[in-house]
Amino acid sequence: MRGSEPDESSKPTTEPELRLFDSLEVRVLAMSEALKEAREARRAAESKLRSLQEKVRDRDMRIVLLKKKVEQDDLRNAVRTRVEALIRRIDELESGD
Repeated sequence: MRGSEPDESSKPTTEPELRLFDSLEVRVLAMSEALKEAREARRAAESKLRSLQEKVRDRDMRIVLLKKKVEQDDLRNAVRTRVEALIRRIDELESGD
């Protein structure tokens, strides 16, 4: 059963069995530690990913806002140019009288 001590017949008794058991124990502990480190690295990478995704979303929102501002500025400039041209035309017509 899991969690219970093995019975006496399954415990290593000879020197080679003890060395093998110790070797396996060391390998299992090393693998367990490597797994723990890998999980920690994964959590750190996932956290970094979330942070980068937030930065990308923020940047994308700024880009959209800047595009809208540029479009508004372009429209204002187009209207200003048109109004200035109309004013010049009116001035020309008035001066031609």
